[in-house]
Amino acid sequence: MDMDNKTLWNDYRMAQPLNDRVVESSFLPRLGKGTFCRQDEIESKLLKIEGLITSLGKHIHSSAIGNAKPSKQGEYCS
Repeated sequence: MDMDNKTLWNDYRMAQPLNDRVVESSFLPRLGKGTFCRQDEIESKLLKIEGLITSLGKHIHSSAIGNAKPSKQGEYCS
């Protein structure tokens, strides 16, 4: 880096395309001391979050339609 925090030169290798190759690993990722990542738990939690977001979106959409009445100042209430 120079005085202005700009890179003087970039000697990093460029990433090469995979060309339809698959990268695999033979190890399980560790989340913390002695714990392992469980794909089924992650997917279950993501599905629960997705359901909550969908429900919240429907609730917001339905309440926005029902409450879209002009106020005294000409603005819309939500």
